[in-house]
Amino acid sequence: MSKTPISFEDNTKKSERKRRTGRGFFTALALCLIAIGGVAASTFSETVNHPMTDTSATTTVPTVRTTEIPAAAPTVASTVTTSTVATTEATTAPTEPPALTALPLNGAILTPFSERPLYNKTMADYRAHTALDLGGEEGQSVMVIAEGTVSATEEDPLWGPTVTVDHGEGVISVYRGVSATVPQGAHVDVGNVIGKLAAIPSEAHLGPHLHLELYHQGTAVDPASLLGELLPAPVA
Repeated sequence: MSKTPISFEDNTKKSERKRRTGRGFFTALALCLIAIGGVAASTFSETVNHPMTDTSATTTVPTVRTTEIPAAAPTVASTVTTSTVATTEATTAPTEPPALTALPLNGAILTPFSERPLYNKTMADYRAHTALDLGGEEGQSVMVIAEGTVSATEEDPLWGPTVTVDHGEGVISVYRGVSATVPQGAHVDVGNVIGKLAAIPSEAHLGPHLHLELYHQGTAVDPASLLGELLPAPVA
C-alpha cells in the first residue's frame, strides 16, 4: 500500500489550522474565565451589599395581640360638704303665756287647780279640776286676762255659757259660766269685758262663779301660777 506523500505546503496548512484552533480554544477559555469572574464578582458584590440571611437561625415570633387596657381615671377625692342645716322644729312658743295684767274678776278662790280628783257635790263624784274657780255675783262683768281674739262663744249643757279667747303663741283661755257680750272673731285687749257672770250647771253648789281654764300648747296650766299676787287668798 502506497502512502500519499505529504508536502511541505500541507504541513504548513496543518500547522496554521492548529494555531488557529489553539488560539480559538484559549480565546473561548479566556472568555469563560472572564464570565465566571464577572459572575463571581457580582455575587461577591451582592453578598457584601446584601448579606445573606441565615433563615435556619430565624425564629418566627408569634404575633401576640394585646388588648389595650385604658388608663384608670385619676382618683379624685370626693369631698362631701355637709351643710349644717338648722332644723327648725315646731317648738312650743314660750313656756309661759303672754304677761297677764288683769284679773277676770275680783272674787275669792273657791276651788283651786288640781289634777288630783276632787269631790264634786253637784255631780256627787270625784274628778280632776283643771281650772280655777273664782266667786262672784250673777251679772258681774268678766274681763279677758290678756290680749287676743274671741275664737268661740257657745252654750254648754254642763258648763253653761262659755267664751274662748285665743291669745296666740299656743295660749288659750276659756271662761265658763260667762254669757258673751262680744262676738266671735272680735279682737280684745287686756282688761276688756267679754261677758257677764252666769250659772254653771255642773258646779251649781258653788253659786255664780267663773270657771277659768288656761291652756298652753294644748296642756292645762294652773291660772294661779300666772296671775300670781293679783289673786285674793283662797276661801277657807
